[in-house]
Amino acid sequence: MALAAWTIIGIFVDAFKHSTDPGLETFWTPWHALFYSGFLANSAWLVHLSLRRRTATGTIFDWAPRAHRLALIGVVLFATGGVGDAIWHSVFGVETSLDALLSPTHIVLWLGGLAIVSTPLRAAWSDRGHDDAASLAMFAPILASLTLTLSIVAFFLTYAWQLVDRSLPLQRYFPGGGGEFEAAYGVVSIIVTTAVMMTALLLPARRWRLPFGSVTILFGAVTLLMALGFDKDLIALPAAIAAGLKADILSASGQPRRVIAAATPAVLWLVYFFLVGQAAPGLAWPPEIWIGATIFAVLVGVGIDAAFDVAGDLAETSGGVPPPGGTDPQLTS
Repeated sequence: MALAAWTIIGIFVDAFKHSTDPGLETFWTPWHALFYSGFLANSAWLVHLSLRRRTATGTIFDWAPRAHRLALIGVVLFATGGVGDAIWHSVFGVETSLDALLSPTHIVLWLGGLAIVSTPLRAAWSDRGHDDAASLAMFAPILASLTLTLSIVAFFLTYAWQLVDRSLPLQRYFPGGGGEFEAAYGVVSIIVTTAVMMTALLLPARRWRLPFGSVTILFGAVTLLMALGFDKDLIALPAAIAAGLKADILSASGQPRRVIAAATPAVLWLVYFFLVGQAAPGLAWPPEIWIGATIFAVLVGVGIDAAFDVAGDLAETSGGVPPPGGTDPQLTS
């Protein structure tokens, strides 16, 4: 996880430099060196783990621990994306905005990084030694993997990550006229942000009883990374912490997941809109939009939890095969 954090922090440092210096027009920077060196360290560690388990037959892919095999594919993807990125920048220049998040070589890098940083999460998922009532300290490696995984997903959805930029709710809305597109874009961004964050909460909550404080750390750390990485203010951070704390409290008190799925996005966006309204120049959306957007966010959270229930029922009905470690088929879904 330390090596994965090295890589991801390097990516956010690189994003910060591009955000604060749009004229940066070279691939060969210290910031690229930071996250590519982290990638090399990750690769060396994964190869070491595999070679240590070497047998007389098979390949390095067969020797790797089961949960680490996807990470080896991620290493290949990341290396391919890195070489391609250097060529792409030489031919087409350095992207600085939306084009950077949709660049084909950057998407390959993203997929490779995602496969690498999510490895401890996948390994713990199939290990019955990582069961319910773990302390926060014992849960830390899983939480770190989950946090970095959510961070890199949020990174590549920055253009639809409402917590990173409050400019849209500041646009005055006139029905059928100015500000309508900005309001619609803002509502869609709220739905996307909610869907990703609630998936990152509700999926592990089906496998573990999340230790108190874990959701607060998850939401707070990702929001902080996104704000610092893209040189934005921290106005959304208290909202993310409040939502995480609400989820932790409800989980600790034994409330059903469906209650957590509804209450967490409600707190997140109500606090967010309150904070935006308190800061100059203030919230410009009418109540119909910001309250309606919050209701939609609640429905998204409940819908994701319901979808997980349906998937679990289908897996159980079809007699799904548990992975090594004996994980229940419903959890596998």
